[in-house]
Amino acid sequence: MGISAGADLLMLLGGILFPAFFFTKLIFALIGGLIAFGILIIFQTKVNPYRLVLIGIAINAVLVSLKQIFTPTTGSSTSVSLSTITWSTTTILLVLGIIGLMIALIVAPLTNYLKIGDQQLKALGLAVNKVKTGLLLLGVYLTCFVTANVGVLPFLGIIVPHLSRSLVGNDYRQVIPFATIAGALLMLIADTIGRTVVIPSEIPAAALLTIIGGPYLIYILTQKGVQHEN
Repeated sequence: MGISAGADLLMLLGGILFPAFFFTKLIFALIGGLIAFGILIIFQTKVNPYRLVLIGIAINAVLVSLKQIFTPTTGSSTSVSLSTITWSTTTILLVLGIIGLMIALIVAPLTNYLKIGDQQLKALGLAVNKVKTGLLLLGVYLTCFVTANVGVLPFLGIIVPHLSRSLVGNDYRQVIPFATIAGALLMLIADTIGRTVVIPSEIPAAALLTIIGGPYLIYILTQKGVQHEN
């Protein structure tokens, strides 16, 4: 949807402008993610969810291209990957991740109510738009800080939640913890395969996720589109 790409681009620009600032990556990654999120919000009320996904893909492509324009002029890249992770990075990611996931687990029961129509929820006194915006911002927070510490992980946020709902149902009190474990396992598998199949070279985990996630996204959109038409 362009959130990771926005975080990655602003993280690069932040590194160029303020290279000595300790929290540059984290702060600028969050700003970049929020910018991409703001663009999506503008289009959200104008198109259906399937077209919004296509808009997100277009935003992602534009932001990735912008980063490629800036990178050669600097002579270096601030890109990070699993191969460059240190224990300090792991600690930061662990703390920020636990905070975000704990909030997600706390609001999971509230999230289940969103399966009911908006008009019904408003009649019950629930501020639907505020709840949805808050949940989306939580997703942006988690995405941006992962991107700042690990790099862009394409399609992981599409593959894992969709499979999780297929396996454990639609109750987010079960989906969120299951998806957390399943996502970590998928990343471990992708990273292990990338490090071992072409020794001494290495295939980035992000590349393997793209190979798997691209066709899977097409499958999801095809199936959901058919159901929507029916």
